[in-house]
Formats: sequence, C-alpha cells, structure tokens
Amino acid sequence: MDRECALLLPGVCAVLAGSGSSLPDDTSLEKLLDWFTGITEAGGSLLEACPYLLKLISTVVHNAASDPGVLSFALRLTGLLAATEESFKTIQEHSVLNEVFNLQHWQEAGLWEDPCLRIGWIQGLRSMLQHPKALSFFVQSEFIDPLLQLQTDTSLFIAAAANQMLAHILLFFQPVPPAGCKGMDKKEKDDGMTPSSTDYTAVVKAISGYLKESLVPKESKNVRQSLQTLKLLALLLAQAGPPLRDKLLQTVGDSLEELVTAGSSELTLPLMDVILSACSSSGTDERITRLLSSMLNINKPADLTHAAAAFLRRGHHDTVHTARAVRILLLPLDIMTGQTLLGTISTADEHQFSVVEQLKSKSSCISMICVCLSNTPQITLTPPDVLPCLPVSIVTAVLSLLKICSGNSPSSSTGCSEVSRNIIGSGKVQKCALEALTTLTSSPGAKERISEVFTVLIQYLENPDSDPTVLHKSYQALLKWTSVCTDFSFITDQLRHDLVEVVKKRVCDMRWEVKDSTVEFLGHLAGVCDSIKAAAEGCDASEALLGGCSTTPLLREALQDSESYVRASAISALAKTLTHRWQQGATLTEEEPEIVSRLLEILSQDSEGFPRRAVSVRSVLSQGRADLDWEVKVHTLVLAELLLDEAFSGHPGYKKGSDSHHASPNAYGALDASAAMATVSCELPGCGWGREIIKILKMKKSDQAKEEDIADQRGLNGAEEGDILTASATHTKPGEEVTEMEDDSSWVTAEIKGKRGYVPENYISLLPYPWFVGRVSRLEAEKRLRWQDTGVFLVRESESAPGEFSVSVSYGERVEHFRVLEGGGQYCIWDETFCSLNRLVDYYRTHSIAAEKLVFLRDAAASPHLLPQPGRNPYPNPYKTTSQESLLSANLYSHPPHHERESSQRLHEPVVGKPRLAHALCDYTPPHTAHLHFLRGDIIDLLDCSSLWPGGGAVEAE
Repeated sequence: MDRECALLLPGVCAVLAGSGSSLPDDTSLEKLLDWFTGITEAGGSLLEACPYLLKLISTVVHNAASDPGVLSFALRLTGLLAATEESFKTIQEHSVLNEVFNLQHWQEAGLWEDPCLRIGWIQGLRSMLQHPKALSFFVQSEFIDPLLQLQTDTSLFIAAAANQMLAHILLFFQPVPPAGCKGMDKKEKDDGMTPSSTDYTAVVKAISGYLKESLVPKESKNVRQSLQTLKLLALLLAQAGPPLRDKLLQTVGDSLEELVTAGSSELTLPLMDVILSACSSSGTDERITRLLSSMLNINKPADLTHAAAAFLRRGHHDTVHTARAVRILLLPLDIMTGQTLLGTISTADEHQFSVVEQLKSKSSCISMICVCLSNTPQITLTPPDVLPCLPVSIVTAVLSLLKICSGNSPSSSTGCSEVSRNIIGSGKVQKCALEALTTLTSSPGAKERISEVFTVLIQYLENPDSDPTVLHKSYQALLKWTSVCTDFSFITDQLRHDLVEVVKKRVCDMRWEVKDSTVEFLGHLAGVCDSIKAAAEGCDASEALLGGCSTTPLLREALQDSESYVRASAISALAKTLTHRWQQGATLTEEEPEIVSRLLEILSQDSEGFPRRAVSVRSVLSQGRADLDWEVKVHTLVLAELLLDEAFSGHPGYKKGSDSHHASPNAYGALDASAAMATVSCELPGCGWGREIIKILKMKKSDQAKEEDIADQRGLNGAEEGDILTASATHTKPGEEVTEMEDDSSWVTAEIKGKRGYVPENYISLLPYPWFVGRVSRLEAEKRLRWQDTGVFLVRESESAPGEFSVSVSYGERVEHFRVLEGGGQYCIWDETFCSLNRLVDYYRTHSIAAEKLVFLRDAAASPHLLPQPGRNPYPNPYKTTSQESLLSANLYSHPPHHERESSQRLHEPVVGKPRLAHALCDYTPPHTAHLHFLRGDIIDLLDCSSLWPGGGAVEAE
C-alpha cells in the first residue's frame, strides 16, 4: 500500500468502526491484513504506524451490530498486533486481549456458532503465539480445551486450522533441538525467548492426552476425529525434535497398535503417514518397524495396496519392506495379465486368493489396478535384489493391460476372465496405463519391447471407442518412445501405413480435442526429429514413422478450422515442421508463401487470441537478426522499433521518434532492446515477412477507426496493439504445460488444494462443467431434477452455507441434497476427501453417494428420457434454464464457445463473500512460486478476480 492509500486508512477504519458492516468486497479486509502483515514482517511496529487500530478493534468488538466478517477481521488483526512482546504488553495494558479472545462473551452473544468468528479466533491466536508471553496468556486463559474441541468442528476448514494451531504451539515452543532437527516455523531463540517450562509442559500434557484418547474411534461416527488426530500426529512426528517426538511416541504407541490391529480402511493412508513420519524421524525404532510390518500385512487387499504405494512414495531405503511393497503392488498386475511378475507359482504371494476375490468387484478392481500402475515406474527403478522380475516384464504387463482394456486380448492367467472383464473399456485404467507406459521409457531393457509398444499405441489411435483424453495420452506416449529410439528398423510398412492413415483420419475428427491432439502430435514429431538427429546423425523419426508423407497439407487445412485451439496448434506445428524441412536443405515450395500470407491474415484479422499468439512468437526477431540479407535485417529493426513504440507509447519518460521508421536504425541498439521486450515468433524464414508485417502495422496506424473495430472484435478491452505483439506470447493448448506467461492477460487470485496464488485468466473458463450451475436455489434444483433418471445431478452454490456447495441428486420421484464440506483445500460429503470438486464428482460416479441405497452420479442424457410423471418437467435438460432449451442438446457437453474461453472475457466482476469456480483449459506449470500449478480439467476456486498480478510487467525474452 502506498503513502496515499495509507493516509486514507484512518477514514476506512472509522467507517468500519462506525457501521460494523462488512465491505461490499470482503477481500478488501484480506488485503488490509496482508498489508499489516507486511509491515510486521519487515520489522516495523504496527501500533506505531497505525495507533488508531486499537480503537477500531475495541469499537467493533463492543458493537452488537458488527458483522461476523468484521469481527473476524478484528480478531485476526489483534493477533497480528500482539505478535511482538512489546506490542503484546501495550495491548494487554488496554485490556484488549481479554475483550477480543473472551470465548464466553462470544458464546453468550450467540456469535460463536458463526464459522467466520471461530476461524478468526483461531487465526488471531495463531498470529499472536510467537513469543512466551503469548503462550502464558493462552495457558492462563484456558484456551487449550476449546481448541481441542475445534478439532472436530463441523467445518473442515476450521478443523484444519485448529489442527495446524496445535502443531504450531508444540513445535514452535519446543526446546531448541540439536542441529539438523527441523521445527515448524522455528525461529532462533535467545535466552529471552525461552518459554516457561510450566506453560509448555501443561500444553504438551493436554495435547498428548487428547491424542491418546481420540486416536482410537469408540464408535463409527468418531472416525472423523481419529482422522484429524492422525493428521496432527503425522505433522508433529515429521518435524518434532527428539524429546517431543519420543514423548509423543511413548504416549500414543499403544493406540497406534490398536488402530493397526483394527484395520479400518478409512484410516489406512493417514495411519501410514504417521508410521512413515515416525520412521523418518526415529530411525530404527523397533516398535515403529513392527507397526510398519503389520501395515504391509493387512488382510484387506485394497488397503494393503494403498499402504504399499504410500511406502514407496516416501522413498524409504528399507530393503525388506521395499521388497514387500513391490510384491504387493505387482500382485494385481500379475493376476490380471498372467505375466510372471512374482516368480514361479510355487512362490506366489500368500494373499493371492483374497486379491483375486477383491478384483472381482469392478470398482475395487479399477481402483487397485490404477494404484499399481501409477507406481510401476518407481518399481522398475528399485535395486535388482529387491525386484522379483526383470523391469522389462513390467513393461510387458502394462502392454498386456492396455490390450485387455481395449478388448483385444483376454487375460492369460487361469481363472481370471471374471477379473479381466472388469477393466475392458475402462477409460480410467487406460489413462493410467498410458501414463505409466510413457514414463517406463527409462526402465532397463524397455527398448526390447519398443515394436510392441508402437503396435499397441497405434491400435489405440485407431480404436473408434477411444475418448479424446486417451487419444491424447496415446500420442504423448508415442512421442516419448520415439524420442528414445535411435533405430527405426522395426517399423514395418504396415505399421507405417496404419499410422499415416490414422493421423489423416483423426485430423478430421468431429471432436475438436482429437483434432487438436493430432495436429499437436505432428508438430512435436518434427521437434523430436531434431533432437534425435542431434543425438544420432542419420535418424529421421518423421521419415521412419510417416514414410515421407507430407503433413503440410493437413496442417494447412487445420489453419481453417473453426476451433481456435486447433488453428493455434496448426500454426505451431507448421512452424516446427517447416523449420525441420529447411534445416534439411529443402527448397522453398509454392505453397509456403501462401502459408505466410495466411499467418499474416490470422495475425491481423482472427478474432480470437490463441491463434494470434501462435503467429506472433519471439523467433521472428531472432530469425531476422541472424539473416544474411542486410535488407531483411533492416526490416527486422524497423519492426522492432514499431513494437517498442507500441509497447511504450503513453509511458512517462518515453519519447517516440516521429520519422525514425524511414531511416536505417542502429542495428545493435534496436535488436538488443527488442530481445528484452518482444517475444514474437513463428519459426518462419526471413524472406519478405518483415516487410509484410510492417505494412500491416502501418495500415492499422493510419486507420484508427479500423484499429478500434478490430480491437473490439478481438475483445482487447482497449489494450494497445503493441501490448499483444510485445507480450510473452508462447502458445498454449490443452494438454501442454505452460512455462511462460502472457503479459497481456489478467491474473486472478485463486486457491487450489489449500494453496493460494495467481493463475492466468486466459487459461481458465468460468464454465467448469455442465453439472456446475452456480447460484441456483434448492427449489430450482428440485424443479430441474425431479423425474430425471436416478443419479442425474447438479452442483450448486449452497444457500444454507455460504462459501460451500451442495450436490443435488435425482432419486426419480424426489431430489436429495448433499452438502459438500470444504476446508484446507479438501472437499468431502461423507468420509472421503478430495482435492477438487471434479475429483469428488468422479469418485461418486463409481461409489454410491447415498447411504440407504446405491445411487451413482451420472450425467443427463443429451436427449433425456424422463420418467413417467404427473406433469411435464419444465427442465428436460437440468443443466439449462427453460430459455436455453432451444439450444441443440448436442451442445450440452461441448467445450464452451470461443468467446467464453477467450482471455478477453474479463473476470473483473467482484467476487463477493465466496470463491467462484473456473475450469482449467490446459495444464500450467508456474515459473514463480506465487503462481499455482493446475492441470487441464481441474476446477479452480477464484478468490479475487478484480486485481491484476502485481508483477505483470514485460517478461524477459530468453
């Protein structure tokens, strides 16, 4: 916050204190707290900088009409003010602490039931507990018992915050551990920072007793309490110093053994986290080792598989237990495929019979197989003395699974036909198997199966039943295996012919995702060719796979596609393909100037951003700078200067040259500047393109009215032309990870898996899935769903619990509503928790969402069949209002229209009171820690759409 804003702050505080009402955009309070936190972390005194804050807090707390959101703000602000001993003393002298954190006062006022107040109370205390005096206040006020009760709060978010609070108290104030031990938020403490041993001992005793009592559930309804306790214990054991760790293990040891013996499926993974955390910190503790052995010998196959996977993920170097975990995870694959992965039949695993029985259940079978597949790459890298088979056998098993899934090959193991049919046509298993196959290229001996790998992948590409995601992953696997191949003699004429035909077929597919993946594959294949040639001279993957078939006509046709993603992919693929040809010494063909003209047409006329960004990428300037023709270099310099003029026009201190474009510019200076500012590229040769782009820019500059019209068509909302051309314009598509961001896009604050940060607006859509209908009332949901087939559902924003969601499900003649609990980045309805709403929905498609009978979530049919009912359902399509019924039902599951996916569809409307959901259009790997990672298809909670990314300046060119 700058000085001018700081001068306005007293007035803002006076408004808050006077009315007690929350601001229209409650994120403003969050921003205030962020600013206050920044002052504190910088070493400044918040009380000295803002002495009026104490009056604000006192007034708000005593105002009976204060909004819960403002009260929560006051609680958190008080904790922030009291985070230093000096300020703590000042606040205590004014009796503010007792007024603010007085639990009895809030309960008697009837405000404690409001989640906003409870979370403010927890977070305020958490901020304050940074020094021994605060701990003494906490203990003397007897806050430990209420905090323990909040571990099982009805709000998962509050329960998670209380959980973290307990961990902070134990770890922050523990005696300074020996060098090498880590503690949560641990700071260097001098003698003046050592807490009272009496206070700390009291806290440790109370929390230890709670852990012991709450670990083992007395009834089935107490499982959630045990789950929260295990999470807390895992966190403590992972970071506690030896004295505290030993005390905790001594206290909960018997309870842990009881839990392991009970074998609760819901507690398997959190229990493994506790045991593995203890193993990491305590070394060779015999009791912990015994518990780990017990967990890897559970009688329930599904739990056993999850426990083994958890062990391998933690990367422990315990030969005995690693060998056991590997056998557990290979057993289902051995049974399903008939491959000998565990040795001879005489040495088969003792759990084989129970595993076979478990695999006969379709949902359990798919779940177990997917867990095993996701761990196969790590299994192949284990030491030879641990692995019961050769790594290449695991590759063969994965290939066999893919054949079974497609229905091309039955299981060869005796008596397992009932098991193998459970995965036939399973998209989930196919995706996991293809992901595993992609990562198995580095396994020892994997290249021995490369011919079979190519055959299976081409069969998947040919399969008309393969969904777009499966086809996309098949292309990715094919590229990965191609990149490690140096000898293509195994490619037969038939295999080559099949691949060429399937590519021609898929590039004309009705589904835009399939076309995009195919075009993208052709472009990446050219890139793979270049890398292979660099490693092994003479190998040409494109020639070997496609037999010299030119892909340029296919890509030129894709430039005319109605889908902007496909056009953008075609541009990128053409750039890579033509560059590969030119590097081989190919001469310029008649069609290539036409391609350049088409690209220039896209740059100047295309109404959507992705194709334009694909045309204007940074190599245009770098190619021109390296060209041997001096005239091409001159035109490159003129282009660079035009771009700089457009980028800096209107900026203070920049003086634009009036006639500089007509003179020969300074080559080195202009190109150095362009390298820093412009990131424009399309991998085209420098023969006339610079002059043509300059003509386009000058035409726009001479016709302002036309420029504004084009800008409106593009949805630029007043952005300068140069902002587009000078932006970091790396093209992104679904399925491709982004490593560089656009400057010209807005950034929105979001939360993913409990972590907050920034996401690029142009990679998300406000229409996540057809089943998410936003602010729809309970009554409206019932109108839409009544008399639909059982299981048809929609997800809406909850009326009774603002900030949360509800799943409304048709039972045919009636509709049931399930509240989705959210907290710490996790969502749940019953006991299963998920990192996103779409993961929750996917889970209940194969698991019953109802307790009293089997009800599986399902999508509404494109032409829904309504059950017999007394009257006509006004919503035959539950995802549309009556005014939308005139739309074609085929559009129900189509991707949002182009204008709804554009970055120009700004999200600047404020988000009031709760997150808003968005759908990730493509994978994104952030270059900065302030950005969030997400995958295509994920649902993202948007917290604040009104502010831009503070670092949204120009991105440096590489």
